[in-house]
Amino acid sequence: MGPSFTLVMMGSGFGSIFGPEDFNPMLTVVSNTLTATGTVVDLGNTSGNALLVTDTGKVVSTGVGGTAISGLANDQSVAVYGMAVSSDGTAISLQGDFSMVTIGSTGVVQDINTGAFAFVTLYCPGNNATVLNDGTIIGGRGVYIGSGDLINSGLIQSYLDHAVDIIRAGRVFNTGTIQSTNTGIPSNKFAVEIDGSALVENGGSILGGVLTGSSNDTVRNSGLITGDIQLGLGNDSYDGRGGQAKDTVFGGGGV
Repeated sequence: MGPSFTLVMMGSGFGSIFGPEDFNPMLTVVSNTLTATGTVVDLGNTSGNALLVTDTGKVVSTGVGGTAISGLANDQSVAVYGMAVSSDGTAISLQGDFSMVTIGSTGVVQDINTGAFAFVTLYCPGNNATVLNDGTIIGGRGVYIGSGDLINSGLIQSYLDHAVDIIRAGRVFNTGTIQSTNTGIPSNKFAVEIDGSALVENGGSILGGVLTGSSNDTVRNSGLITGDIQLGLGNDSYDGRGGQAKDTVFGGGGV
């Protein structure tokens, strides 16, 4: 017996909210357009709830501080092959542990606010999150992960802050492009920042540099990294064989 699911085909319209009462838990499929001024799709506080946005689906939040897709429980997952967009807020926010977000090659996750107070585009602050991106993630503050893995073969771009910010232990595997175009506050301009134990394996392009914390960190670069690579305290390692580092590699204060 296959997984149960709900197929949602709704027209665009303000106030169209798909809430936690519609999950059982189950896979929900959005194949048309859902629009609201606040949270559009709410996975609620039930572990295991999942959402699929097909290549014809769009989830759009139009209000200030609105979230296109939101969830609070552990083990929730979202897959986007269409669009998840917030005009002035967070596109996807999954706040539990073991969250998973997949963006397919046709998928777009975007915060379109271009102001100085743009929100995080994709927000997974829990532990052991996984983000797999083969599409496009673009916004003021990029991807924020508590701890976990980012596997990118698409485009992640931010213009106000880090494109990828992992605040505890994390791994980044990149064969696509990760870019921060921020030229403001120096500590916020790095394309990738990992504050805990860090592993960065780059076979693509990281445009804006890499910043790690005080743990034992490893950067392997067989692609292109522009901007400084700043390895903090700890026993750190940089392996640039087969790659290019256009700016300076700083080893930090470790061994």
